[in-house]
Amino acid sequence: MLSHVGFATIPVDDYDRAKTFYVEMLGLTAAADAAVGSERWIMLEIPGSPTRVHLERRAGAGGALRPVLPVIAPDVAAAVDGLRARGVEIVSAPAPADWDDGITCAMIRDSEGNLVMIASR
Repeated sequence: MLSHVGFATIPVDDYDRAKTFYVEMLGLTAAADAAVGSERWIMLEIPGSPTRVHLERRAGAGGALRPVLPVIAPDVAAAVDGLRARGVEIVSAPAPADWDDGITCAMIRDSEGNLVMIASR
């Protein structure tokens, strides 16, 4: 049902410093750098790999809940339907992503209360 991990999120204190490090020091390429409210959506690509790296501002105490694992599914709605049929809690139904309306995403909750994002690419 799932095909691969979409991206790994790395908490950062300084967006520009982190982006510079991952691009200049590790050879990743910038796929996106966009304002989302008062934050930024920075997505880096690993050349030759479908896995990406997302830079996210380090949350302080009481920060917003974020998915701990984003995974890719060829058909998000079908994946969610299958999970719902197995009794998995669906937190949000498939819908266009806030950061890119060409991506569909949904949220589920795992057995430990963590959010997991299922997304298309």
